[in-house]
Amino acid sequence: MSLFKKLLGRKPKSLLSVVVDGKDVLSIDERELPIEARLAFPVTASSEIEFVEESGRTHTHALLGEAGFFHLSLRVYPNFAVQADGLLSASKNLPENALEKGEARGLRFQPFFIQKKGQKPPDLRGKGLFARGLHYNGIVTPSKIVLSAICDECEKAFQFTSFHSGFSDVAYFYSSSGKHTLAVSLQEPGAPSALAKPDDEALQLLERKLPSAPDASKYSYLNPFRCPHCRAAYIDFETYPEMRASEYYANVHIGQRLQQF
Repeated sequence: MSLFKKLLGRKPKSLLSVVVDGKDVLSIDERELPIEARLAFPVTASSEIEFVEESGRTHTHALLGEAGFFHLSLRVYPNFAVQADGLLSASKNLPENALEKGEARGLRFQPFFIQKKGQKPPDLRGKGLFARGLHYNGIVTPSKIVLSAICDECEKAFQFTSFHSGFSDVAYFYSSSGKHTLAVSLQEPGAPSALAKPDDEALQLLERKLPSAPDASKYSYLNPFRCPHCRAAYIDFETYPEMRASEYYANVHIGQRLQQF
């Protein structure tokens, strides 16, 4: 913790502060970049974490809805990119391979760029999870890790899980409401495999056969993955259809069950 200044009393003007349940747990100065911070702190079922930029812009996420200790890993790079993730466990001392053993739950936060004068971060509105840094090319994200995203429109956080559709031998479809996800076996005629351009005619025939979602909305290959709060397109396949085939992770909102066909 020697690289971090715990915030006591009046807040110093820091590049980035981390606040948990209204309490400042650390701050990072620009002179410390690049840097990786690791720390653990107790949390409750209703705990929230805030990443507060020096401008006051705040990124607020719920944690995992359980009491315990959250083990945070935070990385800030010279280009002011911020990546953060962590594990929730029952103990302050994290067991080795805790995620693999089922002794911890994982949470990955949407990366962001700290707003700095003269810096112009990329416009990621409507883009996919690889572009946003929630998945990494060449590295499979375990399905046990929950992803926490920030809506481009309402700026509220929401959580979901992902699974690799290619390794699961399924195609996936989102409902027009953005609330539900449908998995379809690749044995089904017209089901598009990961990284492959679909046969448009066969895909249209398949889409006509698909059932309605539980909320009566329709499934389609180019339906966006939507924010559950305001229904704005988060992964906007309608605007960027060219990225659909390469987005081979299927996403399921927390609280919803994957539908099967």
